[in-house]
Amino acid sequence: MVGRMSPVVKKNTSLEDVGMEMSKVLRGRRRELGLSQAQLAQAAGVHMRQIRRYEAGDQQPLFPSQ
Repeated sequence: MVGRMSPVVKKNTSLEDVGMEMSKVLRGRRRELGLSQAQLAQAAGVHMRQIRRYEAGDQQPLFPSQ
């Protein structure tokens, strides 16, 4: 089972700060799972370049709304 992460965002947090936090979480979780960027990209169905962008905080992944 994958560990649960609670989305905690402090008040007055900018979108840029949230993006940097997301990049840290993504990189950390990928490393915990022992995956390379290429392996994560393949599993997620995106190009490895996109994973690099997410981890650098250059772009945010889009999640489908429910």
